[in-house]
Amino acid sequence: MYYIGCRRRSAPISGWTIVSFILGWITLAIALLSPLHHLGEELFFAHMAQHEVLMLVCAPLLVFARLDLILPWSLPIAARRQLHVPTAHNASLALIVHAIAIWGWHIPVLYQASIQSEAVHALQHISFIGTAFWFWWTLFHSMAARRQYGLAAAYVFITALHTSILGAILTFSSRIWYPLYAETAPHYGLSVLQDQQLGGLLMWIPANLVYVAIGLWLLRSWIIESERRIPLTQLASLMAQESRHA
Repeated sequence: MYYIGCRRRSAPISGWTIVSFILGWITLAIALLSPLHHLGEELFFAHMAQHEVLMLVCAPLLVFARLDLILPWSLPIAARRQLHVPTAHNASLALIVHAIAIWGWHIPVLYQASIQSEAVHALQHISFIGTAFWFWWTLFHSMAARRQYGLAAAYVFITALHTSILGAILTFSSRIWYPLYAETAPHYGLSVLQDQQLGGLLMWIPANLVYVAIGLWLLRSWIIESERRIPLTQLASLMAQESRHA
């Protein structure tokens, strides 16, 4: 469908958009079809790595792939005319729902249920990638389109902050949150607590470096946009003065 949409769409499509689509599906396959998926059922930190790939790599790449602009072109003309692609622009709601998904699924009873049930596991992954897709969508295609780079950066840093807190809690906690791994973690030379601490450390530092990098990129865009607006403001002021003198 994406290929057909690219061929039919009259407006030009950037190479980065297509590359993002390909890389997004490759990372999705790595997260869900590679040995990482099986390893995540035996080690907490491997499962954490899987989730971070879904939320911080796969979801943003698929957002950059602009599915909303390309996929409709794969449909027949009649269906395309009747199709209404919903656009969710509420960044605050996306931020909250994404945070609830992250914190909620790390509640021990829910997390362990995801390991014990394939259906719950699938629901967990859908909620992670779905809310992450919504979160990044509002930042890159809604707020950025309105040049709200500064606010978008703030939302990224808020997400980095609360995920850092969760990661630090898992890292420094002396209580075992997920005893389900007690039987499998020792097979890899780790105690269940060490496995938990590695997973928390992964969320706390490497994953948050991604948030920080994206936040800094948005801040850079905000500064560039601010510098661009200053001359325009000065020009408008000068034109207003000349108009009053005239």
